[in-house]
Amino acid sequence: MGTPLRNIAAKFFSPKVLSPRGSGSLRQSTANEVTGVVRKLHFSEKSRDGNTKSPLIPQITIDGADYNSKSVELNTPNKSNLLTTGLDHFRNAAILGRGQYGTVFKGEHKGKMVAVKLIRFSNNIGDENAVKLDHENVVRILDIVKSPGQNFCLVIMDFIAKGRDLQHVLEEGEDVDSGVTKKFVVGITSGVKYCHENGVLHLDLKPKNILVDARNVCKICDFGNSVKIGETLERFNHKGTIVYTAPEILLGRLPSTKSDVYSLGLILWQIKYRKNPFDGVDNNQTIIYNVVKSLMKPFENAKCADVVSDILMKCWNTDPNDRPTTVEILNYLEKF
Repeated sequence: MGTPLRNIAAKFFSPKVLSPRGSGSLRQSTANEVTGVVRKLHFSEKSRDGNTKSPLIPQITIDGADYNSKSVELNTPNKSNLLTTGLDHFRNAAILGRGQYGTVFKGEHKGKMVAVKLIRFSNNIGDENAVKLDHENVVRILDIVKSPGQNFCLVIMDFIAKGRDLQHVLEEGEDVDSGVTKKFVVGITSGVKYCHENGVLHLDLKPKNILVDARNVCKICDFGNSVKIGETLERFNHKGTIVYTAPEILLGRLPSTKSDVYSLGLILWQIKYRKNPFDGVDNNQTIIYNVVKSLMKPFENAKCADVVSDILMKCWNTDPNDRPTTVEILNYLEKF
């Protein structure tokens, strides 16, 4: 999808942009309503150690750790230790990222360098939904190791050499020309499209969950909040980042592919306008109230009638049925 995007890329993207530090978690729980708008939602702005966290602090930071530091060989004794006590026995492990829901470290698996996410044991791990996904724009999950009675699980993934998350790329103001940014947006949209075609909703799309490799290929990662399309979701427990969460989910309704499209539109918006979504809004409850009750949209220059603004506005339609599909978004871009 090369030349058709040339004209739109120059005005869509800018070399130096800022990206938000998305965070905050949301899960269905006891009644903690925002003036009756959002039903049965509990909002958390604290990390597990009890420290208050801003809604703009990331949950996971893929920080480009020292790639020459020590990796953990995933042999049988090491696996057993990891599943039982986590990283307690591996103080020198090369940590690639830490967050509220897990730690990512560098490992060796079957003679291959891998990235390993260590998470608390659960019978239902969202990453399992992505095990069979195989696409250039999706980080491949090689295996998930878990055992009943253990304290932890391991999610073994492809290691992205010299990879950095998209948020880091944008925040550092790397010199990203229109050709590279065109590659970013097409790659991200193509990755989401592939997930949907294979029955997976990501439900936590944000720059922090998109890795950029040495060839500037974007790869969607962290499927911990994902679900399978069509599965029973009566007990759906949303833990995605509130800033990027579609209004129907904030209302306690079930997600769909159009919920991912809403988040995708926000990622495109960040690149276009160099702003944090809902910049200046100081807490999650206010964001939720305004998005759901006041139908607030995270846009600027609404009077600017260009193709990209039109795409973004369609992604944020209150009615999910009125949002475009990923196929339609790619078709929009191909025309210009």
